[in-house]
Amino acid sequence: MCKNTVKVGLTVGYVACETVEGLVEGTADIIALIVDNILQ
Repeated sequence: MCKNTVKVGLTVGYVACETVEGLVEGTADIIALIVDNILQ
């Protein structure tokens, strides 16, 4: 039982981390596009 809880916790933490990284990269891409549009 305890091992399963730890596994779920690690999985949720990993997914959350991946999601945050994806959001950060996506946001950076959007900002770069906006800056490119302003500079053109």
